[in-house]
Order: sequence, then structure tokens, then C-alpha cells
Amino acid sequence: ENFDVLADWLSSQSSLIESLLFRKQLKGVAVGMRRAMRITPESSRKSLVMLRDVFDKVSNMLTLPIGNGNGNGNGTGTKEFIMDTQNEKVGFTAADLSFCALATPLINPPELCMFQPQFDER
Repeated sequence: ENFDVLADWLSSQSSLIESLLFRKQLKGVAVGMRRAMRITPESSRKSLVMLRDVFDKVSNMLTLPIGNGNGNGNGTGTKEFIMDTQNEKVGFTAADLSFCALATPLINPPELCMFQPQFDER
């Protein structure tokens, strides 16, 4: 259902000829991938639920109170990074970088609009 958006996004920096050829090839690749990976409407729904669960878990991890009032913060506010704990600020880690890199295409933050093609609302 999102084929046009994906094709536009993946061929946004291509010439017209490359874009047209890519669209033709992408349809065949999509069919082959669905078959090889056994993707069905039911498995897609399950994957969407799992994806939303991951975003919920990360959101909850970042909204836990930080600090304990004993010199390690004041017990208020939210965590800045995924691996921070109530008592220790670990800082920016590979977990933060990995999550951000993998989530960016899904979130499509406006701050990165110059690096991504713009689409009509669909």
C-alpha cells in the first residue's frame, strides 16, 4: 500500500530513467521478498505491534525519573540517554545511536528534512 512512497523515497536522487527502471524492479523484488520472508497481512500486523511496543519501551525508559536526591541529580526530570539509570548518567552510547539511526526513517524528523525527500501526506 505504501509502494509509491517507498519508490519515491528510494529514487529521489535518481534521473527519470533510473527512477522508472527502479520502480519496475522494485515490484519484482517486493514480491520475491514477501514470498521468501513469508510476509503475510497477519505477520505484518504482528510486526507493527512489536514495533510500537519497542517505541513504547524506549519512550518509557526515557521518561523514568533520574537521580535519587543524594547528589546524583535531584530526582526530577527525565533521562537524556537510553542507558542512563536513576543513579548514574552513562551518556550517549551505541544503544542511543543505533536506535536513532534505525528509527529515523520511520519518524522522519523535520530537522533532517534536507536529507530526505518530501512527500505529500498520504
